[in-house]
Amino acid sequence: MEMKKSHTKLLEQVNEKAFELEVKTADNRVLQDQLQQKSDIDELKQRLCELTEAKAQLEAHNQKLQEESMYAKGLASAVGVELKALSGEVTKLMDHNERLANELALARNSTQR
Repeated sequence: MEMKKSHTKLLEQVNEKAFELEVKTADNRVLQDQLQQKSDIDELKQRLCELTEAKAQLEAHNQKLQEESMYAKGLASAVGVELKALSGEVTKLMDHNERLANELALARNSTQR
């Protein structure tokens, strides 16, 4: 009888330990899931930092390109104004050259007579 009680008590202890082991195993699974989620969140935070830095660099580069574009447009505008002025000068010189050529031709014709 004593042995049966002892055997029953041992079975109860084994069952109790098995239950505790199941609870700890379940707790470990929950902790592993939480750790995995934290790891994923940390990876996402790191990726967010990288993307934020890349965005800042792209915005700075874009700003520089916009400034260079405005400078180039200003130069192109100035060149256009200068070309227009030079075109006017060339037209005046061509007209003057034509008058001089006509005067020279008249002078040659009058001296040949």
